[in-house]
Amino acid sequence: MLEKKCLKLQYNYNRIVDIVNEMFNYVEQSNKEVGVIHLSAEYIMEMKARFEDVTTSAEQHMQTNIASISETSDKKCDRPGKLSTRMKKKNRTVKNDETVDKLTPMVPSKTLIKLKEMKEEEEVIMDDVIGRLNYTKIGNCLIKSASARLSSLLLQALRQRITRIPIESAGQVLEVYANNDLLLLKHLKNSVVSVITSQGDNGNDTKEELCRLLNSIASFNLGRNYLLANNQGKELIATLTMALKTKKLHHYAGEHVLATLQKLSIRSSVQKELIKLGMVEWLSIYLGGKLSPTALDYGCALLLNLCLDPSGRSAASRVATIFTTTIANLISDHKLQVCTYINGILFTILGIAQIKARVKEINLINAVKEKINNHHCKDDEKQLPIIYKILNGGKHKELFIE
Repeated sequence: MLEKKCLKLQYNYNRIVDIVNEMFNYVEQSNKEVGVIHLSAEYIMEMKARFEDVTTSAEQHMQTNIASISETSDKKCDRPGKLSTRMKKKNRTVKNDETVDKLTPMVPSKTLIKLKEMKEEEEVIMDDVIGRLNYTKIGNCLIKSASARLSSLLLQALRQRITRIPIESAGQVLEVYANNDLLLLKHLKNSVVSVITSQGDNGNDTKEELCRLLNSIASFNLGRNYLLANNQGKELIATLTMALKTKKLHHYAGEHVLATLQKLSIRSSVQKELIKLGMVEWLSIYLGGKLSPTALDYGCALLLNLCLDPSGRSAASRVATIFTTTIANLISDHKLQVCTYINGILFTILGIAQIKARVKEINLINAVKEKINNHHCKDDEKQLPIIYKILNGGKHKELFIE
């Protein structure tokens, strides 16, 4: 009875395989016809590979089950006094062996291997294409259609050639972008960045994709070299800071620009430029608002970088009231995971007389003491006791050196 069910299951399985193969053939033929919604050859091949792997696994499972049924039948046949029964079982076993032989033997899937090879070839071809693109036309297209859907998709494609390939290959792509001045930064006020960031709300999608691309480029040393080369670096920084201050960059676009500026600000020349443009004062207000975790993280990291420069600390002292209030609020909020940056900022500014006086007025020492008792990160555990000593009258320089 069990054998009959197994054979019927095998028969139904083979019918399903035939039907699915017919469907694949039909899809491939339809894909070549005009007026039909086309599926990519890669997608069809991937579906075939998945189907082949599933069928191979199912066939192996059936072979194992049929073999086990045969062994069970043989054991039952070895009872004395039942010769006729043994003969029947033997005949069935022969049939089962024949059925097993008819099954397709298990072989490793070659389709997935072929698919992988195709992807590798495609990457090589794409890298070759990247080198042969007309970047002047690309830049002009982005400027002329600054708020169009086409520009948004084009910027996305250019970014993905950096983010979706190995780091070594990404460096090569960035070198091509830089050598061909992808964003026309040499044109200063007529660059792709200047034109797109000046657009209204209609260009929000394009702005976001541009900011994502800038963030990706700034993640590499080669990319930072390109963005900051000669006078174009000052113009780029001025353009991005102005766009942030005038609220022309919404949500994700603003976050990615903050991330870009933070990555660029590891260089002292950028720190000085941002301080001149009033970013310390702007961040003092900005970080006091309701922000996403990403914006808060990059905003605090950027402020810390700016406070490392003496002129940044001077700028903080000029807005001591709002600056210290913002820092106090960030310390008091135990949910925020920016303790490393906030502690670093406190270390850099507590030596300034105006800041220290303001800190005493708002009783920041109480907030620090409470945070010590309820710390939620290792940096708080290490740094807050020293900050508490400084606030409690300890000498800043001696404790810092210690």
